[in-house]
Amino acid sequence: MTTTQVKRKYTPLIFLILAFFLPIALSGLLYYNHQNFTLKTSNHGVIVNPPVDVKNLWQSSDRNQWQVVHVTKNVCDSDCENVAYTLNQIKKALGKNSERVNFKIVSSEQSVMEKKDFSVENKIYLVDPAGNLFMYYADTSNPMNILKDLNHVLETSQRA
Repeated sequence: MTTTQVKRKYTPLIFLILAFFLPIALSGLLYYNHQNFTLKTSNHGVIVNPPVDVKNLWQSSDRNQWQVVHVTKNVCDSDCENVAYTLNQIKKALGKNSERVNFKIVSSEQSVMEKKDFSVENKIYLVDPAGNLFMYYADTSNPMNILKDLNHVLETSQRA
């Protein structure tokens, strides 16, 4: 056998081995060195990791509802009213999924949630049906970004 015949004989075997072991090696590389890679995410809000349990704070009457909670200062001023209007428009834009989401405005007096180095006021929070706060936005965020994330979450939760 010549060397070209040997190469042709083992070429499919080499590709087969690479097809199985290369993804495993790459996933291990990404897992152990994830801080060196910046992968693009599709969400527009800030993910809270780990999620914060807010069952006792903003309990919804319906356990199967997602919640969008806007925490404002003690008095609802014109900015708060604008956010309330925006949230109402987002609810309308959700269409058939609007019944799955409960929108509420809470004053910071009613909210006893405190986190170190974290301002609770003037934020819009997404809370899952289990009562876990998992994402937030500044109240000046683009409403379309909130709508996109809500649609994504609602679509994904229907498949689960």
